[in-house]
Amino acid sequence: MNTCQCENPPGGSVSCKEGQIPFCRVRDGKAHGYCLAPPAGVTGLELTAWFFSELLGKEVTTGEAMTRRDLQAAISDGRFVNEETGEIITFRIPENIYLPIPASATLSA
Repeated sequence: MNTCQCENPPGGSVSCKEGQIPFCRVRDGKAHGYCLAPPAGVTGLELTAWFFSELLGKEVTTGEAMTRRDLQAAISDGRFVNEETGEIITFRIPENIYLPIPASATLSA
């Protein structure tokens, strides 16, 4: 099982089958958990763009995936605060799913 913890409050956790990404969205004090399986045959930056699109609820291009440091940091943190919606989103990417990000994103500013 792959599990992520929800932001506290309200707390809780989401557990998913192997190969799925657990998400927990906290909005207005309520947690909404679900599991997502990456689309078959999608790899590399296209997979990273798919993940960011799911995270934001709108399409993210591969170019945007390469330049948005806030999204790149979210992969490392397992947490993203959506300033537009006020949601706090936590997730846990399984070890068998590789989401490439540019090397510059991993360097300290």
